[in-house]
Amino acid sequence: MDVQSAAHNRGDLAFQSSHSSSAQSPRSGGGGSTASMSMSLPIRLEPRMNAGSSHAASTGCGSTPTRRARSSSKVFGKGNPLVSTSTQTVDLPKRDHFAHILVFVSLNETFDKKTLTIPQYPQVLKLGRPNNAQKSPSMYNGYFDSRVISREHAELYWKDGKVYLKDCRSANGTFINGQKIVDEVELHKADSVDLGIDIDNETNNKNQLHRKISCKVETILTVPLESTTDLDRVLKEISGGEDPSVPHKSIVDKMDSFDAAVFGDVTRDLEEVALGANHDFLSGIFVNNNIGTSSNLIHSIRLLIAQLHKEKMNNLKLASIQGFLADYERHLHKSKEDSINLGTLEKKVHKLKDKLETYQRDNVELGKTVGLQSDKLEELKSLVQEKDMRIHDLNSIKKREVDVYLDRIEQLQRLLDSKNKELDDVKQSLGLQIDEQTTKLNQLELSLKEKDSKNKLLQEELKLTSSQQVWQRRVLGDMVHLGITVGSLVILTSIVLKFL
Repeated sequence: MDVQSAAHNRGDLAFQSSHSSSAQSPRSGGGGSTASMSMSLPIRLEPRMNAGSSHAASTGCGSTPTRRARSSSKVFGKGNPLVSTSTQTVDLPKRDHFAHILVFVSLNETFDKKTLTIPQYPQVLKLGRPNNAQKSPSMYNGYFDSRVISREHAELYWKDGKVYLKDCRSANGTFINGQKIVDEVELHKADSVDLGIDIDNETNNKNQLHRKISCKVETILTVPLESTTDLDRVLKEISGGEDPSVPHKSIVDKMDSFDAAVFGDVTRDLEEVALGANHDFLSGIFVNNNIGTSSNLIHSIRLLIAQLHKEKMNNLKLASIQGFLADYERHLHKSKEDSINLGTLEKKVHKLKDKLETYQRDNVELGKTVGLQSDKLEELKSLVQEKDMRIHDLNSIKKREVDVYLDRIEQLQRLLDSKNKELDDVKQSLGLQIDEQTTKLNQLELSLKEKDSKNKLLQEELKLTSSQQVWQRRVLGDMVHLGITVGSLVILTSIVLKFL
């Protein structure tokens, strides 16, 4: 089995820790618990992030939601927390193409290194204090053993390809690079994150220091998710849960056995995952305190796992070499059988040559038939060319007729334009005449008004004088003159209107 290919083609790194029965009772004593811890790995890499399954240690830090007004969480399954959202119903997202892994390193030795799988928004990964003794902090969940942080202190998630940290209205606050945050803030590599603050508590005349959670973002990884790997089974074999001598039919096993034997080394990433998995058991020994795990014990267990892993890989290499040799012997026997069947193949070749000669004679007759058909095709082509020439002649005649019609239309258009121009000139001249007559009429009206005013004055004068008859004659003369003038203007106006 090519384990290196399995390590490189691994699509999902969704970490999930599950304590064994020996880890649940660390204080019972005895060497059997330690032995059982070293024989099984508390880590499993799921092909996808499932909601409501045993993925609680990697996608959330709390268990059932508490009755607190300042934050809310949704729980699915039996006591296993799902990454929470702000709504009551949560739609399961589609399978992501990438998984985002974030590694926290402690700056004040309050916890061991944590490797967290960041969910996609609106799902979130809660960071906080466990709400009961059964939920202990581990390398792959968001629990921290500190009294200065809230049970739901902050939340991690990623959206638009970026990882964000948001404070959940915690009591002592969340700080990034020394700055207190309220809304979501993007996390970068080498950022320092503080959950809570250091509190000095005096109890029974004893100073007790409750330390904050201070950590640093060591790295942020983006891992492609694919479904063509067997890393789950590889880790299961390493942990002793499966016999490596039993052959498996998978995509990785179908690769060339010789290449698997020569290039089948495990990459450093897979070794780190395998060796770091047992640390989850050790972190469960100490509950709700700040006591670190013994480095000698961790080192011894890692050396033991490394030796077991190397031995298992050597067995896998030997098995692959044996498979290669078996394939080589099988192909060797097959080559002998092929040499025996060579005579039979030669006879078949002679028969095929005879059939080929028969096909060649048939092809000669077929060529004659094709020649006759080609002659007919030439005749049809000549007929088509004649029809094309006739169509071309008809098109040229029609084109000439259309050109004649177009010339006639252009002549008529020019004539129409000239008539329209003459009509515009006549309208313009008549308009000028009308304007002149209108001005004259206005002048006559003004003169008529003046005459009226003069007549009124004359009438007043006649009233004052005794010669009333003389005044009447003058008035009659003026009126007759004015009537003649008005009549002539009316006649002239009617004549002009008739022309318009």
